[in-house]
Amino acid sequence: KRASKAAAPTPGCGPALLPGCSPARRWCTLTGERPWESLVKTRGVGMDIGRILKDSWTIFVRDWGALVVASLITLVLGGLTLGILYVPLMAGLYLMILRRVREGRPAQVGDVFGCFDRLGAYVVAYLLFLAFGLVVAAVVLPPFLLLVVGHSGARALGWILFLLAGCAVVAVGVYLLTVWVYWTLLMVDRRRSVVEALKESRAIVTTSGFWMTRSEERRVGKE
Repeated sequence: KRASKAAAPTPGCGPALLPGCSPARRWCTLTGERPWESLVKTRGVGMDIGRILKDSWTIFVRDWGALVVASLITLVLGGLTLGILYVPLMAGLYLMILRRVREGRPAQVGDVFGCFDRLGAYVVAYLLFLAFGLVVAAVVLPPFLLLVVGHSGARALGWILFLLAGCAVVAVGVYLLTVWVYWTLLMVDRRRSVVEALKESRAIVTTSGFWMTRSEERRVGKE
């Protein structure tokens, strides 16, 4: 019998970069690992924050000029379009970094527009999060108005309702920001729709552990 020779992983292979390639063959040229292996190996296993920060800094210093200019473009165009273009441009920044990690390809400023081939999907994501923001406003605004324009009795009720609404918004917001932390990367890397990306991000966080993911987010924010 002939010994079957396993195909070696191909750097840069993935649907976001080379359509038609098998997702199982994607890997990271910096670490030699497939992108999601470290996230889903075992529930509760912590991330190596030191390595994440080191690799992030290495990527940034290689292409700091292009990344800074692309970030400014994202902020300016995102602001001028009331946030509509912010999501696809932010996705373009993710794509720039993925291409550098996977292919070793130097970042180019024009890459920030690299996700405009799926502009509709990112606009849907923008509208979805805009709707979420409107729901938050609808919950918080009525008790706030009682505080501002109500009489003394209404203001006391307003304080209670405002505190309850604030606690609810913070609790739900922390939960959703944690379970949906990977949605943009999944839309860029695996070309998921926004709904698929939100579901898959939640599955990844559930597998790796909610509180572990939350604690690592806080550590990255502090460092």
